[in-house]
Amino acid sequence: MNYCNFMLPNGYAECIIRNDYHILAMYSIRLSSGLFRLRFVAISCIIASTSLLIQRGNASANEFVPCSFNRQIITCKVSFSNDYTNPRIQWSDSKSQTYYGKAGNGNILRDSLGGEWRYLDFAVGRSWSLTNITNGNVIIWNGTYKDFGSYVGL
Repeated sequence: MNYCNFMLPNGYAECIIRNDYHILAMYSIRLSSGLFRLRFVAISCIIASTSLLIQRGNASANEFVPCSFNRQIITCKVSFSNDYTNPRIQWSDSKSQTYYGKAGNGNILRDSLGGEWRYLDFAVGRSWSLTNITNGNVIIWNGTYKDFGSYVGL
């Protein structure tokens, strides 16, 4: 579900690349006069859309990627239910946990032990975190605390 708006009143072109649940990329480009530039922007948006969607697919294709639990870096992989709910994280040390609820910015998900976790999406949809509301533990998927820790208080 991608779109580009051209010739906005402020002279910019805007492209938004998204799936049903996340904005994968959003950018605007200042347009100069001339049809050639407009075609160039349209082609650039299509190429960028395809590239980002392929990258997103690779990261979520149930393969191990760099992750963090608090300040421990460890690889993990994630799978979702069909409607992007109930993310299940499997860590490379064989531990796993399912978080029940819809993965969406600010949503609260619950684990099987009764813990409540706040979902935060960052890095234009290619990485996200879960922060335990009670004890402050943080899980970062497809990134580490070195990349995104400042967003979640690490």
